[in-house]
Amino acid sequence: MRAISQETLWEGILLGDSTAKQLWEVGSHAAKDGKYGIATSLMILSAEESIKAMGLLAHALTGKPDDDFVRPLFSSHRAKHNAAKAIMFIVRIMEVMVENIHEVQEDQAIPEEKKPSVFFERMAKRANDNVNGSAKDFHDLQFWQHTANELKNRGFYVDWCQGKWRTPASIDEATYQDSQKRAEKFIQVMQAIIDQGGIAQIRERMVHSGKAMGN
Repeated sequence: MRAISQETLWEGILLGDSTAKQLWEVGSHAAKDGKYGIATSLMILSAEESIKAMGLLAHALTGKPDDDFVRPLFSSHRAKHNAAKAIMFIVRIMEVMVENIHEVQEDQAIPEEKKPSVFFERMAKRANDNVNGSAKDFHDLQFWQHTANELKNRGFYVDWCQGKWRTPASIDEATYQDSQKRAEKFIQVMQAIIDQGGIAQIRERMVHSGKAMGN
């Protein structure tokens, strides 16, 4: 097993994000031409590239990754999507935590001695709302995970199905828009991650948020 440095992992994260954005842009142009089948497939490929990048980050944050940890992200749909679920959940909770810290700190109407308790009250409510929302999102992502690969192939190839030919033209605009929105969401999550500047910075922010919550 060969160890992989944080710098190399971060490079892979940036490459995956860049490729995801390029696929999204090309897919958008294809949709403008009415080629919804090909456009849908490109959006799914875009989402998969973002998911790989999320997986690399998940491994970087959980220890000392090596080839055996990273390789499944490029060969196993289950590994990719499990990593995506974990990262999206972490990002959502971090966002909620930071929002609450800023709101409570800047609210002059709250006495200083009561700010910790107010923070915990708000955090408990929002965390519960977000966990419930995350569970719904994860269930939806899991369903999509089982159908996306077949849909991606439908958008690229002619197929013989149930006694007739099926072409990429059989995919409609609504199906494209669903995949487009999913791919865009992954890109937005990745951008929020990349804006942190690196793996060490992400770790530092997580620790800082945890300490702020405990004060």
